[in-house]
Amino acid sequence: MKTPGAFTLLLILCLPLRAQNFSSPRATATGGYLAAATGVYGIEWNMAATALDVVKIETAFGINNDQGYGDYRLLLRPCARHVAAIFHSGTRIDHLAFQIPLPANRADRTPLHFGHDLFHEYGWGLGYAYQQNLQNAFGLDVRQHFYSNTFTSNKFWSLNLSFAHHPSFARRPKEWLSFGAAFRNVVSYNYDKPKNSLTYIQDGQIKTTGLSLTTHRSIYTKPDRRLEAGIALKPTQKLLLTLDLYLYYSSIGYAAGFEWRPAAWLALRMATSDKSDQLVREERVYGLALGVGITYKFVAVDFAGYFPRRVGGVVFDETSTGAFQIEPNKENKLLLAVALAF
Repeated sequence: MKTPGAFTLLLILCLPLRAQNFSSPRATATGGYLAAATGVYGIEWNMAATALDVVKIETAFGINNDQGYGDYRLLLRPCARHVAAIFHSGTRIDHLAFQIPLPANRADRTPLHFGHDLFHEYGWGLGYAYQQNLQNAFGLDVRQHFYSNTFTSNKFWSLNLSFAHHPSFARRPKEWLSFGAAFRNVVSYNYDKPKNSLTYIQDGQIKTTGLSLTTHRSIYTKPDRRLEAGIALKPTQKLLLTLDLYLYYSSIGYAAGFEWRPAAWLALRMATSDKSDQLVREERVYGLALGVGITYKFVAVDFAGYFPRRVGGVVFDETSTGAFQIEPNKENKLLLAVALAF
């Protein structure tokens, strides 16, 4: 009878979450899931964790409420100890920027004064994981990054390394404890560099204005190296607790979540987080994730919703082009996954 009470208490105390990368609904609804807890992991969040599970095939989909950019995941376990995945992230951190001040003389105004998008978007990715033994697994994945200011883009491929561990006793894994870690953007390759000028037509004349994506002081324009680590505790068969930590330069983010199983076929999940915006260096985003999972024999269906909230307002940035006013955006997200463990 204590479990429903604990669930209600956690529900009341949970705070709204911040923007984050997305993976499977199970991972999103439990805070990101860097730890390798059985049955809950993220295909791209911690590729190594997938190797410690029993799922043979998993497909996942996601959609944003505003932009409609889709998330796609396909995970395959072709043989014992080996897992492969292909994914496309529709996650897009999108803000609107206006050059200021607006000149009184119309002839001095450029397209930059009327607003343009600043965004960081993930593209396609490939992942592989190997289970060394019952306790340890290793993974790697490569993925695309797009940084853009509407008129020009900065494009990268990056390499991520991951690790998952179940402590053991008498050569048997402990189901109540697990660890996970990921080293993001260990190596990045800039395969399409941005242009630094904008040509436009005004009053029938061709004009050029200075434009630089890479000299923004407040905006990330390339994948940042960072360390992420997580732990999961399972004090009972019905309750699972998770905590992930994220190190961004000098700042630290977190995601905390839980999963409660009122029945063998039903799982209820919830998470909160406080993380870096991943585009604006000093911007923080809070959010709330809710999810539910249904299991029938060897089929598992999972659903999750993510609802961000920002505390900060307008951000002001100085570039070689001049001053800009940046208005952060936010996007709710819905995810659905189907997994087979036959």
